[in-house]
Amino acid sequence: MKLQNLILTLCFAMAAVDACPTLYLSRSNISGVMSSSHGFPRVCGVEYCHNLNCNYELVPARNNSGRGVIVRFDYFNTESYHDFVRLEYINLQGQLVTGQFSGSVGSFRARLPAMQGTPVRMRWNTDSSVNSLGFLMRFHAVPAPPVRRYRLGGMLEVSENGVRGSVRVEKAKRK
Repeated sequence: MKLQNLILTLCFAMAAVDACPTLYLSRSNISGVMSSSHGFPRVCGVEYCHNLNCNYELVPARNNSGRGVIVRFDYFNTESYHDFVRLEYINLQGQLVTGQFSGSVGSFRARLPAMQGTPVRMRWNTDSSVNSLGFLMRFHAVPAPPVRRYRLGGMLEVSENGVRGSVRVEKAKRK
């Protein structure tokens, strides 16, 4: 009898996990991965929870170089029109862009041309009825090109007649 109560309690506790899934970020905060279902894809048959309203900042404003954010869904299967992923960002013209995805669309990839210094956000919403396996998403911000440094040198001679001289431009040496 005690074992049966323990099993029933464990099953009830496992079924009551109605929390937003964890977004795993890299140390640099420019890439990450997220699964809509706890344990997916390692645990097969696990469906996402009902009544979720989860908000994430995929790429913070300070880490957005303005060269785009690549979002890839390795798998995507949600209840059409009711359970959806919404991606929001400011494009290069300064306009808010919103893309909403739902249904069974398999896998897909998109490059979001987000303006430098603006965040890229994601919202994951589910209702109280049908649920499914959900999605597995990976993303990364395209890093800024390396900063090139130059050293200026030379000699200029200023006289009443104007400026004469030469200027030399060299690539800076790394210290």
